[in-house]
Amino acid sequence: MLCNQAIEEEFIMKKRKSLAARITAARAATPRTALALTAAVLAAAMAVTGCSGTGRTETEPESQTEITAGPAVNRPESPKQSLGSQSGEGPAAYVDDFYDAVNHDTLESWEIPAEQADMSWFRKAREDNYSKVNDLIRQASSEAGQTLQEAGSDLYNIRALNLTGLDRETRDREGYGRTAGAFLKEIDSADSVNGLLKACLQFQRNTGLFSLMGWYYEGDSEDSSVKVLYLSQPDSGLRREVWFSEDASNQKRVEEYKKYLTKLHENNGLSPEEAGATAARVTDMMKELASSTLKIEEVYDAEKTYNVCTAGEAASLYSGALPFSLLNSIFGIQEGEKTVVSQPDACRKLGSYLKEENLPLLKEYVKTCLYSDLSMMTDTASLAAAQEYQTAAGGIEKKKDFERTVSETVQEKLGFQCGRVFCETYFNEDAKQDVASIICQIIDVYDNRLAHMEWMTESTRQEARKKLKAITVKVGYPDQWPQDKYSLVLKSPDEGGVYIDNIMEILKASQDYSFKTRHDPVDRNEWGMTPQTVNAYYNPGNNEIVFPAGILQAPFYDPEAEPVANLGGIGAVIGHEITHAFDTSGSQYDEKGNLRDWWTAQDKQRFRELAQKVIDYYDTMEVNGIQVNGTLSVTENIADLGGVSCITEIAKEKGYDLKELYHAYGVIWATKYRDEYLSYIMTNDTHSPGITRVNAVLSATDDFYTALGVKEGDGMYRRPEDRPHIW
Repeated sequence: MLCNQAIEEEFIMKKRKSLAARITAARAATPRTALALTAAVLAAAMAVTGCSGTGRTETEPESQTEITAGPAVNRPESPKQSLGSQSGEGPAAYVDDFYDAVNHDTLESWEIPAEQADMSWFRKAREDNYSKVNDLIRQASSEAGQTLQEAGSDLYNIRALNLTGLDRETRDREGYGRTAGAFLKEIDSADSVNGLLKACLQFQRNTGLFSLMGWYYEGDSEDSSVKVLYLSQPDSGLRREVWFSEDASNQKRVEEYKKYLTKLHENNGLSPEEAGATAARVTDMMKELASSTLKIEEVYDAEKTYNVCTAGEAASLYSGALPFSLLNSIFGIQEGEKTVVSQPDACRKLGSYLKEENLPLLKEYVKTCLYSDLSMMTDTASLAAAQEYQTAAGGIEKKKDFERTVSETVQEKLGFQCGRVFCETYFNEDAKQDVASIICQIIDVYDNRLAHMEWMTESTRQEARKKLKAITVKVGYPDQWPQDKYSLVLKSPDEGGVYIDNIMEILKASQDYSFKTRHDPVDRNEWGMTPQTVNAYYNPGNNEIVFPAGILQAPFYDPEAEPVANLGGIGAVIGHEITHAFDTSGSQYDEKGNLRDWWTAQDKQRFRELAQKVIDYYDTMEVNGIQVNGTLSVTENIADLGGVSCITEIAKEKGYDLKELYHAYGVIWATKYRDEYLSYIMTNDTHSPGITRVNAVLSATDDFYTALGVKEGDGMYRRPEDRPHIW
């Protein structure tokens, strides 16, 4: 993934396991799964901006805010190795701080919007796309726009969801609505752990939302053509990296999170004292659950996450507390069915809680997770609590206005419906062809580089080239729209529609389709990002690179720009995504998207040594006094290095000015953001900060030295033996 668009607040509804949700959540994602990192999930992790990982482990309020390309930062302080000028007076010299020299005036002119955590070209492009889609939503919701809307059509459902979202009075009156409201009553009435598990599993089957455990079907990493059952770990509220962080900003996030959960319980009838005590008990449990989860970087290691067993064996992880009959009756799961458990230790930890004496705590925990998952979509008091948490934890000055929270939810929950209308209105088909031709150029050059890769033996080289040639390219929008695969008819206010009930209908339609097709072959035409998304990704399970329509705009791509500018922009993005096929994670998958070791022992060892050199190189970097985690960001750093290396070769072949190429590359990562947010992503994002993505990458690029005349003593200088090279 190009940038960490899902990680900004990680308020993605964590339990929905559609490909799109897992990738854009991505990056919350973003980020997170106990199960085998399926190739589709890895795709999330391998996006241009910031690979988000496999699933959110955070019970935080859902947010539609997406962060972008590994944010470039405010100027670094006291770096172990200088990544930027330390004076605030004017731009640095190109040879001392290329990032600042290229972006100084832009960063000085930018103000971070009061309701946002950062400002970047990704942010600006996303704001532009948000406004375009929002205008379309408003038009569809108007009286004039309602004319000739067919029930269940894209515009019909967009209108219904938007108008019910804007209906404050009904939202406050209906609260959690029919489906979620009934689930809350079942939680309260459960008189045993078995009864609670039954209610939770049935709710997950109907909506895809879970807290204790999640069962779902996805492509099998060993055979990407078929689907297999996966078991997901319990919700730990916040990531382990946040719960156990010594960083002041992360510790503040924990305290604000506790206040947020306390407020949700107050909103649901508890006194301030009772609510505080409940939140304390639940967060203690969440923190203990988090202690058994994998580190973020471990989630990308298939050796740690692809743990195969039978469904019966997976159920036994819970210390005998989970009757297999529940799985069979609710999901139709068979005891001998192949199952992948990515984080068995976290499941075992939950098993230690599944005792009758813990039933009151378990009920509090499940309700807390639900309150948080739905806080942005139920009553306005819960929405306010979610926004207060977002602003306090992220150092944001102002909460978003009510209409925007609704529009962002519509754009996320009906992402492909909005995407089709967006593409019909705004997408330039000529851009699709132009970018496809750039991709072909880069693949050809990459193949030539593989053919002459000195450290690789012939058998591994042949496998690598075979994989490269088999990469599927997707640009713009899907050939088949996912909403056409099943029926969905939402209700507007004049039809008695309720916002939360409409959202539950969206989730149920997706879940029903998922279970109906669980024995069908994997649909390789699926997209993991909506077309209006400003990002891109590589999906190892499909061995594909995907470039949504949303990113095909300046400064990443401009049909009127000089070819060298597009090469430094979208070309670097393309090279980045292709390199993900050969980073420390993607390299574990073959040309068919199967988890297979196609390396000789000698080459694998050499590759690991080269990857370690990348880790060591980035470990020497600091941004604003915070050390870059080279292990956490290694996949993205390898992708950045490979992408720039590839476009450099193309530029040289075509006789382009390398200074112009590197200038275009440096521009796309210009970003500034709030200190709290920077601290958070430095420990939770697999992408390096933008200043690192520019200066560290170019300092490792030999041709940069010749092009800019960099010499020893300059800020951008690194000794030749310290410059990491792989692809």
